[in-house]
Amino acid sequence: MFGFDLPPVLPPILEEHHWQGQSQNWDHSSNFGPVLSGTSEQQGVHPGVLNELSNLQEQVRELRQAVLEFEGTMSKKLDSMESSVTAAQRYVNNLVPWSMEVYETQAKVMDMLSEAQLDRKNGKAVAEKHD
Repeated sequence: MFGFDLPPVLPPILEEHHWQGQSQNWDHSSNFGPVLSGTSEQQGVHPGVLNELSNLQEQVRELRQAVLEFEGTMSKKLDSMESSVTAAQRYVNNLVPWSMEVYETQAKVMDMLSEAQLDRKNGKAVAEKHD
């Protein structure tokens, strides 16, 4: 079609479903080797194609590096979020018993105040009866 043969050493293109969830098993350092093992004149390949293939391989390497960096960044963010959630959960777990203790203490204080007010009323009533 283009008047030259494409090199047979290009990496296989996997279907999308093969890539999903495979990033942990992906060999990020894999190298597909040189585009061609001989010169372009020997293979009958146009030098522009070789340049383009080299550029594409470099872009693939850069993308892989970017993916690794992104995975690292996301992993750090997820770890940070997990530790924040854990700290918040500990706070909430300690807050509930503390708030119940405050509620019970407040209820006791209110009862004592009510009793003191009743005692004062009763004391005044008793004192008035004796007069």
